[in-house]
Amino acid sequence: MMKGSLFFVAFMLIISISAMASVTIPVTKLSKIAGVNLASGNEQEWAIENNNTNSGTVLLFLSAACPCSNSHVPYFIEVAKKFPKFQFLAIHSNINEGAKETKEYFDQIKLPFAVVQDNHSRLANQINATNTPFALVLSNKGEILYRGGVSNSKQYGQKVHLYLEAVLKDLEAGREIKIKERPVAGCQLQREKI
Repeated sequence: MMKGSLFFVAFMLIISISAMASVTIPVTKLSKIAGVNLASGNEQEWAIENNNTNSGTVLLFLSAACPCSNSHVPYFIEVAKKFPKFQFLAIHSNINEGAKETKEYFDQIKLPFAVVQDNHSRLANQINATNTPFALVLSNKGEILYRGGVSNSKQYGQKVHLYLEAVLKDLEAGREIKIKERPVAGCQLQREKI
């Protein structure tokens, strides 16, 4: 009986260690973002760390096919205008959306900031972005200050609590951020597995 129990405990320990080894631990700091600028089609880098021209950077993981992401587009345009001291970048990481359709979609919605194609979902995997729309707010030192949903609703305008805007207001006023992370209400981000 004792031998069987020891075998079971050893087996469960091996399973637990294997599961932990496959978990991606998100980074806590980013110095730059690299990818293809969808507007120009060229590979490009955007500085995050030591970028003294802004109060920080907002990364918005968006989808060309997700209705939840699409419903928030007017809000993204509005919030970028409200907070001009922040650098905004849209990140497209979904591997299940074709290049032609993706470019056409982002050309059509005319975001007032760059859209970065995250090839092989490298950035999405690095920070563990799960759904769209997903927001990441970074300090101008590259530290991750907020991660999660842009609002509490899948559809913008339906009794929405605007998490992203609350974070940016706190930062702009020099206050400590009240919320550091929130769940994402939206479509699952289809990432390429590493």
